[in-house]
Amino acid sequence: MIERFLRALRLESLFYREAAEDQSLDRESTIVIILVALIASLGELTGKSGSWLAYLGTVTNSILFGWLLWAIVAWFVGRNILDGEGSLGGMLRVLAYASIPRLLGVFGGLPLIGWLFGLVGGILSLIAGIIAIREGMKLDTGAAIITALLGGLIYIAFSVLIGMLSLPFTLFG
Repeated sequence: MIERFLRALRLESLFYREAAEDQSLDRESTIVIILVALIASLGELTGKSGSWLAYLGTVTNSILFGWLLWAIVAWFVGRNILDGEGSLGGMLRVLAYASIPRLLGVFGGLPLIGWLFGLVGGILSLIAGIIAIREGMKLDTGAAIITALLGGLIYIAFSVLIGMLSLPFTLFG
């Protein structure tokens, strides 16, 4: 598991191609996304809100929309619009590993610079996601960028909606 973790961090294209095709990695990739969501969201507890409700909301948002929805959108767009060849299971696996750079979010609660860690982790995760989509769907880089950005926009829309719905809990929780 550690070797695959490191290969994902090194953005090895071959790793993402292998992971997309290796169904035996289903359990491990699910563990990876859950651990990343739990650890990266710890910045919520040390940040300005410090609320367990905000933490749980961030973890849930990360898993449901940041991984699951992104994988579904990437698979649907890649397969049905851009003529990619990958599977939904493959997208779930590769995008779980592509989320690893988001672990930098654990430093999100640091005063003044915490936001920078989250930003860098998010950008690196997006780059890893583009590579993962390219390799997992067997697309060219341009098509993978379009697919990743479309998924990212949908993720942002859902995150804003969830954020607005959870605002009362954050303010009064």
